[in-house]
Amino acid sequence: MIYGKRDLDWRVPRESTASIDLSQNVPYHYHLIKDIQDILVNADIHDYANDYKIYEAVCSEYNLDINRVSVGIGASDLLDRLVRILPVKKYYVVEPSYRMFEIYCQWYGKVYESIEHIENIYDKNAAIYISNPNGNNGKIYDTKNLTDRFKYVIHDEVYTDFSPEVSLLHQNTSNLIKVKSLSKSLSVAGLRVGFAVANEEITETLQYYRQPYVTSKVSELVIPKLLPKQQSYVDDWLDTRHYLESKFDCVKSHSNYVLFKEENKYTKKFGARVVNGLHRMALCDLATLMI
Repeated sequence: MIYGKRDLDWRVPRESTASIDLSQNVPYHYHLIKDIQDILVNADIHDYANDYKIYEAVCSEYNLDINRVSVGIGASDLLDRLVRILPVKKYYVVEPSYRMFEIYCQWYGKVYESIEHIENIYDKNAAIYISNPNGNNGKIYDTKNLTDRFKYVIHDEVYTDFSPEVSLLHQNTSNLIKVKSLSKSLSVAGLRVGFAVANEEITETLQYYRQPYVTSKVSELVIPKLLPKQQSYVDDWLDTRHYLESKFDCVKSHSNYVLFKEENKYTKKFGARVVNGLHRMALCDLATLMI
């Protein structure tokens, strides 16, 4: 695994752009960071978290039926549970993918096959896992009729806030499972907040395998206040993506980062990760970019 050049000094105060690292696929927004700091001033976090506050906020923001929602310690927790519980003989994993999904299959002795193309595959005894938009190459997939071809479809929607046209969140097909995270759309990867949307039977089983607590007190305080502002943060990041892709030679991204073909002043300033020969840099707000 190759990383782009990073000469960041973590001893530099957070207010300096020298401490902003955009190589880790988590966007940055100055006002969002300030909003979190304001929320947590004098916050009381000594008690256990109330998970229902997260359910309530997520269902309100995305207009979801709470009986079909499972909250997890990040999307990874929910994918772990799904690998364990789905009654299938095999998992197809569309590459490139979130690497932990294959590791979960290995942990639990599940048969899986990595594939690069989803056309012409039909297996009603299997589930297919697809990250759409893709977290590695920024591409989007046409998922039409996938639910007709597999027993279950796990649609990883961690990046759909940056390309909402591919979201299946409100498609209620019984064998479709949607998994989302707030790590990218709210830049809070450290809070580990994810959720899945599925039919009530799958949801009940997911809840059976959950940990006693699937969120933290900090998340309980922060997420309900940030979610109503989520679209404004995302819109700012999309403005940055459009600006950078118009100024530099890039491969089109449908995700929360830009894919530069060559290193430039921004990748040197903020850091970038080299993926398939491209310099992948997470988004930040334009004001931060121009500092």
